[in-house]
Amino acid sequence: MFEDFQAKHLIGEYLSITKFESLKALLKAGPIPLNEISKVTFVTTANITYVIDQLEETGYIKRTNSTKDRRVIQAELTEIGKDKIESILPKYSEKLANITSRLTPTEQKEMIRILDKLNL
Repeated sequence: MFEDFQAKHLIGEYLSITKFESLKALLKAGPIPLNEISKVTFVTTANITYVIDQLEETGYIKRTNSTKDRRVIQAELTEIGKDKIESILPKYSEKLANITSRLTPTEQKEMIRILDKLNL
């Protein structure tokens, strides 16, 4: 059900769920290695490389070398990418709040606890 919600919301934005989650992760964390994005989005490293290629083609992200380890390639939001994800999040959050409002306050707290445990 949640993936259906995400897919319906993102279809007009021309973003897949994985692209959206990647942009969200980069907005939250700043430049991070591709393998970290893979962990956050629950997709394989090979798939995240493809997703990052597509996001780079659209100008939403750029690849940079890590300042800590030059062997590590990381992704970083561009201004266009930052504008894109920041324009989507308020409406997305509002729709998500409408869905979760069906839960009791106790259920909402439990959901937050579980999502925090999963680091979502």
